[in-house]
Amino acid sequence: MKKKNKIYPILWDEEEQKLVIIDQRKLPNKYEEITVEDIETAETSIKELAIRGAPAIGIFAGYSIFIHIRKAHTKEELIKHSNLVCKDLNELSNIFLENG
Repeated sequence: MKKKNKIYPILWDEEEQKLVIIDQRKLPNKYEEITVEDIETAETSIKELAIRGAPAIGIFAGYSIFIHIRKAHTKEELIKHSNLVCKDLNELSNIFLENG
């Protein structure tokens, strides 16, 4: 996200209360941002490699769970959302291991 002449690959926008990432699939030809406000967008961003690099993916996963903690109405919903993000991270790490 562009903010005050700086580019952040992941940014929690405190004012807007949303997570914004750079869609890395579009780089370097195009600059696009993805706003992550639900588990579906978080899942898709991980699975489709819109967010890349182990540190960025780890930070993104933490923020994704944070977003869903705020939206979860029950303990079961929170566990379900957290498990989905963790499952996606596990699948992603397996892909990297298989491809060396």
